[in-house]
Amino acid sequence: MTSSRASLSFAIVAACFAIGACGLDTEGTLDALVDGSPGDDASGQDAIVGADGGNKIDGGADAGVDGAIDASGIDGGADATRDATADSAPDVGVDSAPDSAPDSAPDAPPCTPTNGCYVVPNGWTLIAFDTTQSSACPTGWANAGPTDLVEDPNAPPSACGCAACVTNATPDCNAGAIKVFYDTGNMQCGFPGLPSQMNNNPPGQCSTDMYTGSYNNLDIKFVPPGPTGGSCTAAGVEAKQNVTYAGHPRACRADSAASQNCTGNECMPNLVAPYAACIAANGNQTCPSPFTTKHVVGTDVSYTCNNCACNVSATCTGTVSLFGDAMCGGGAKTVPADGQCHDPMTNNSFRSYKYAGTAQNVQCAAGAAPPPQNVALVNQQTVCCAN
Repeated sequence: MTSSRASLSFAIVAACFAIGACGLDTEGTLDALVDGSPGDDASGQDAIVGADGGNKIDGGADAGVDGAIDASGIDGGADATRDATADSAPDVGVDSAPDSAPDSAPDAPPCTPTNGCYVVPNGWTLIAFDTTQSSACPTGWANAGPTDLVEDPNAPPSACGCAACVTNATPDCNAGAIKVFYDTGNMQCGFPGLPSQMNNNPPGQCSTDMYTGSYNNLDIKFVPPGPTGGSCTAAGVEAKQNVTYAGHPRACRADSAASQNCTGNECMPNLVAPYAACIAANGNQTCPSPFTTKHVVGTDVSYTCNNCACNVSATCTGTVSLFGDAMCGGGAKTVPADGQCHDPMTNNSFRSYKYAGTAQNVQCAAGAAPPPQNVALVNQQTVCCAN
């Protein structure tokens, strides 16, 4: 019976040590399994085990196991090391320092006309521009003075006029027939002559187609031929007061770089109405965005006025020289050829004549001027504005 109990106790103790090795509470488990078994002594310790070389499972094991574990640092040491390591040094690299370059200011807005900023393209110049010429150049833009401009000229036909006529060739009064009228002493000369005209052909030469009877008591009226030929010119001249324009703007240039207030090609000029910040370039250009309002301007308008059509006029007078022979020889009786009735104061008969005409009161009258040609702006520029 005693042998059987000892064998049972040994088996139980071995099983309990195996369980303790798996992480269970060795002390409590052994107490529960061993202390309550038969053969315990009065102190509650197993009598059989306690007699085994003085190694007590209950007291000694407790002291050895718990004390050894605590002393070895598994409990106290490990806890202390773990806590100190975790608490004394925060994680490295995770929010250990703030960003080295945080955003100190928001990004600058883009340069657009809405915020008063203008990007001036290459080949263009920033100007202050007033569409009405209503104000003097603004401060910072006044040193050079204003440049007054005209825009989109309309030159009607009346934009050209005519200068005074200049006669280049006087009309001729020698060619043409001479009409003849007469009466008998009452100075009316109401009857056609016989013949009624002298052909005067060739002009101014000796001719015989005339009245060859006696001029006794006759009154004679010779009507000279009209003028032929002649020329005059009238130069075309500008009449700019009759030119109209779509606008009369004004441009001002910056006194200095400070007035333009540019950083590179981004400019923020300080301008107030009626002046606006615009860009300008020579010639007729395409406006770049966002400067989409276009003005084609110049300092003046030029055009060509061709010569005016004109007519020359004159009054012809002359003399008819009457000769007694058929060859215009010998002495002559001269009678005015002016369309008036005259007494030749002669009783002679005549067989030939010569006519000599003279142009008087020569005048040149210009016709309508031709319309203007080649209308263009002087110093043409393109001005582009963003509004």
